[in-house]
Amino acid sequence: MQDLEQEIRQEFRDQDEQSTKVGVLRTIEQGNLTCEEHMQKFKKMAQGSRYTGRALIEEFKRSLNGGIRRRLMEAEEPPEMIGEWYERATRTDQNWRQIKAEERFYGRERKEPPKLVVKLPFTPQQSLPQQQPQQPQQCPVQSRPKPFTPQ
Repeated sequence: MQDLEQEIRQEFRDQDEQSTKVGVLRTIEQGNLTCEEHMQKFKKMAQGSRYTGRALIEEFKRSLNGGIRRRLMEAEEPPEMIGEWYERATRTDQNWRQIKAEERFYGRERKEPPKLVVKLPFTPQQSLPQQQPQQPQQCPVQSRPKPFTPQ
């Protein structure tokens, strides 16, 4: 049974594993994945692709979401080695996700704090109208009904 399984695997395995990995590396994108998840997939495909140095860095940069790539490229000192790219891209992605989570938690995504508007029923210069004390009103007294007398 094991021999059959091994024979099937041998027959249907990827005949050109390196080309397959290169193809995946050239098309992989971060999308909705965290940078950590994306980086793990990228590293797995990079192994055995024979991509190293500048070529590997360029493919990793291309695969990142635009905002992360832009932040790292516009940094005062952009990463130069692939390890630096992995580390700084992951940190940038984590920071961005933390900011978004806090904005959702605090219920706003505005850049400026909301303005506080207080409406008072009167302005401090005005005085409240003076009310005159009212005299209690007398209730009209009803007369008692006359007793019934038969006639």
